[in-house]
Amino acid sequence: MRLNPAKCAYRVQSEKVLGFIVSERGIEASPNKIKAILNMKPPKNLNETQRLAGRVASLRRFISRSTYKCLPFFQVLWKVHPWNEQCDEAFKKLKVYLASPPLLKQPEQGDVLYAYLAVSLNAVSTVLVKEGEAAQHRVYYVSRALKGAEARYPQIELLAFALVTVAKKLQPYFQAHTVRVLMETPLAKVLKKWDSTGRLIGWSIELSKFDLEYEPRKAFRGQSLANFVAEFSKFPQEETIEPSEKSWVLFIDGSSCREGGGLGVHLLSTNGKGRHYMATLAFKVTNNEALIAGLFVAAQMGVKEIEARSDSQVVVNQVLGLYATKEWGSKIMEYLEEGKLPEIKDEARRVKKKVTRFQLIDGVLYKRGFSTPLLRCISTQEAQYVLAEIHEGICGNHSGRRTLARKVVRAGYYWPNALKDAREFSKKCVKCQTFKIPQSLITDNGRQFNSDHYKEWCAELKIKAKYSSPGHPQANGQAEPTNKALLSILKKKVAETKGEWQTSCQVYFGRTELQQKL
Repeated sequence: MRLNPAKCAYRVQSEKVLGFIVSERGIEASPNKIKAILNMKPPKNLNETQRLAGRVASLRRFISRSTYKCLPFFQVLWKVHPWNEQCDEAFKKLKVYLASPPLLKQPEQGDVLYAYLAVSLNAVSTVLVKEGEAAQHRVYYVSRALKGAEARYPQIELLAFALVTVAKKLQPYFQAHTVRVLMETPLAKVLKKWDSTGRLIGWSIELSKFDLEYEPRKAFRGQSLANFVAEFSKFPQEETIEPSEKSWVLFIDGSSCREGGGLGVHLLSTNGKGRHYMATLAFKVTNNEALIAGLFVAAQMGVKEIEARSDSQVVVNQVLGLYATKEWGSKIMEYLEEGKLPEIKDEARRVKKKVTRFQLIDGVLYKRGFSTPLLRCISTQEAQYVLAEIHEGICGNHSGRRTLARKVVRAGYYWPNALKDAREFSKKCVKCQTFKIPQSLITDNGRQFNSDHYKEWCAELKIKAKYSSPGHPQANGQAEPTNKALLSILKKKVAETKGEWQTSCQVYFGRTELQQKL
């Protein structure tokens, strides 16, 4: 690689790099770019507005909530409205802000970064900061406008969307550093919620590859950060029914077919009034899903005590706590319960990546399935009992290893080596082995089958040696007339040739010359 000395700078206090001023103090915005906006007059047409938007874009990393501040400019470009007084006011505020631009700091190796999130009706914004000795230093500002259906996201989902946006934009920062998200809202619980669906699951999996930590917000060490954060303080409270002194009764049932499945729930209140609920689903359904649906309905009604009844022994044992995850899921459970991570950094990172696919509910570990809502995690010993019940139980049909593993998932269970254990279990099943020692062997009376060595071998393997004689079925009587006709022809030929019959009647394989002529 050849360097151009005219474009290189060595051992200087500050230098312009990629349009920014880099020095020992940090990263500063280019004075020329700021001066170009400060000296600019309010745009009068679309081209001047585009020029303003381009100049702002080059300084976005220095502008707090840039999309929110410059939204009136963008609406002019989107032809929502022409340039108006609101745009003039936003342009003036932008000039005031750029008159004293912030100083950004470059994170060093091993630094922990902190993320502050802010949302509005039209944009989401994030700022990354690093802790200093006496202050918090800003690293990068990120902002994005909401488009289409994004503007209709709930407020808590907008915060998750802001975190995903900054993780994509600043992926090198998130890969090289531990990022602590400081929030006063239950963002971590929302991302790890067991009944989350759709985009929340996708965001949770996407964020699992980074080393993220969620902590309560600390006190601000600067007015700029305090002004940046926009937090909502009140959440709507759900209405609940006052609990009854007696327990309710829950009856459940689930069924499946080729096209999907369905579930039924019957809730019986303390006064004897019944409530029936039915649902048709696009995936296979077991009694596990029916129980979860019934408990969910009861929880929404405010029921605090309920007696669940089911005809499935597996579900009953599951709920009674006869199954417990004690092996491979112990580290995941420790992190979900107590926030504990292994001391080894690589192992801790692996646990944090896996934990987004698991959920702890009442001390029981569940895994999110791809085609099923939740799969209960069980140990290797418990898996053997489940395999036996599904393979050779009352409704078992001695399925093969792949079919057996699929039935385990449809039944609502999970452990890491399910397919391997199903294969080993099928091999050990005596009734599933198709190649066995025969009970008897039937042979003819040949010497090799009538020897003492053969008889001893059959006796050792408990095989019955049986012998049979070959049978000759009766002919249909056509051979005799044919032989008579041939003898008659031969007699005539011999009588004609007399002593030369040997040369005139040459015999061929299967047919004589005379037969060929005839």
